[in-house]
Amino acid sequence: PVLQSYAPEREVVCNVHGIRNGFFQKPPPSGSKIYFIGKLLWAKGLGALLNLEDVYRRSTGSYFPIDIIGSGPEEDDIRQAFLEPKRRQRMLRLASASSLVGKTSAATTTSSTSTFHSGGTSPSKRQSTASTWFTTMSMDYKDGKNGPMPAKFRGRLDHASLSDEYKIFVNPSTTEVLCTTTAESVAMRKWVIIPKHPSNTFFEQFSNCLFYSNALEFVDKLRFALQEDPVHFSERSSDDHGSGEHETHSVLSWNMATERFLDVGSMSKRDAKRRDRIGQTQFDETIQKVHYTLGNGHRGDVLRKVFGGGPVAKQYQYSLECTANDKDETS
Repeated sequence: PVLQSYAPEREVVCNVHGIRNGFFQKPPPSGSKIYFIGKLLWAKGLGALLNLEDVYRRSTGSYFPIDIIGSGPEEDDIRQAFLEPKRRQRMLRLASASSLVGKTSAATTTSSTSTFHSGGTSPSKRQSTASTWFTTMSMDYKDGKNGPMPAKFRGRLDHASLSDEYKIFVNPSTTEVLCTTTAESVAMRKWVIIPKHPSNTFFEQFSNCLFYSNALEFVDKLRFALQEDPVHFSERSSDDHGSGEHETHSVLSWNMATERFLDVGSMSKRDAKRRDRIGQTQFDETIQKVHYTLGNGHRGDVLRKVFGGGPVAKQYQYSLECTANDKDETS
């Protein structure tokens, strides 16, 4: 699951994250470039992206060009997988055994309701093609049909600094509870192509988000995004469904995120009286006192270190050092 559950009776799931105002001030995209931005880890969906590239090639005859922006500890392996065919073959074989590609690969074998259209090909034939793409991939490598994917690795860049040539953000990751780069792309009025997944439910309210359930649907969404421009929020009429410019700014801003946080964190008088009646308030106060006592002072530093706090374990020592520095500055 994306979110662990500890006390269902008192849990509320809510997006309390926002993005900075600079993303709302970017001009709408004017080019047609496709990109991914994020930390370069296989867990961020880069294995699934390999799969999507290959299914797109089998459906259209060529890979789609993409700029991959970011850095990370697995950058070298990822770069080799995209740019070196033999390396990619090994990685995809590993993926099939270890779920590196994830459900996207498996979904291609069961898709009979895809909206993809290719020269009048029947649904049954498209399903057969999808289910055999991985099996026949090795033959393609032997015959030299697969070359390097047209992927360019741009290194680390600020998302807001990207030119308006970038029109389509592809993010196959399903490991975030809510992806910041997806929210930023929505605010910059780009097409955002993401998998149908609980971690992306929040983005279903935005008209420039395109969702896919399998690789063939992804192909269809990408071809649509390449041919069409995202609807500019300023062009939407008041009768249109979805988020307009003002509503999008409100939903994604830090101000609205803070309001949502206060709303879900508040308690009605009725709930407070009920908790007092069943003794829940006293129990919570006891837990709070135990937590405070264990985490306070040098004892707290030791416990945080034991439980893996790492560089942030010594909070009490840090507070003492800050107090000492403040006294030195004022003396």
